Amino acid sequence: ADTGLYHAVVRDSNGCRNESVTRFIMVEGQPPTPYFLYNNNGNRKINATNHENWHVRWYLDGDTLSGLSDTAYQFEPNASGVYQLEYYKRGCNAFSDTNFIQIDTSTGIAKPKTSYNINIYPNPTRGDVTISLPGSLADKQTEFLLRDVRGRTIKERSLPKGEAQLRLDMAGLAEGMYLLQIRNADHVQTERIVLQ
Repeated sequence: ADTGLYHAVVRDSNGCRNESVTRFIMVEGQPPTPYFLYNNNGNRKINATNHENWHVRWYLDGDTLSGLSDTAYQFEPNASGVYQLEYYKRGCNAFSDTNFIQIDTSTGIAKPKTSYNINIYPNPTRGDVTISLPGSLADKQTEFLLRDVRGRTIKERSLPKGEAQLRLDMAGLAEGMYLLQIRNADHVQTERIVLQ
């Protein structure tokens, strides 16, 4: 549909006709694809592409970062964790991929950290998913937080040290994208799960 003037015409089973008032409807385009980079050489800031008509919201480990304006396309991270960017406007939104940034506590310099190969299957799913951890993650107790795209925690599970596989029941949840945060004492990583 295009931006313009719209009205509705309704007929009932007897042929009676009713018409709504004409209204101007603004149809927004698709949000741009959000992405951000960390500049470890020089200003040590996270930078996002500036799309001036879109607001931004930043997340750290699935929680909204406080103290940043909705036009903060650049900031200096001060905590280790999984960062994510959202563009939003009038009910439309889009999310970036996640990026784990490790802050070196001795220097205060952030550096990206490699993600582990965590298998989640089937993904997309119609109900249950199985999460398989590599041995390097399974050697510690691991917590799992399933969040919706607004950052609300939907489910929490944990695996004791030495166990590498978890079955997560997603039956009864609304279709859409979910973020699964996987964390232990040394690592935090976020993966996407699509429920169909």
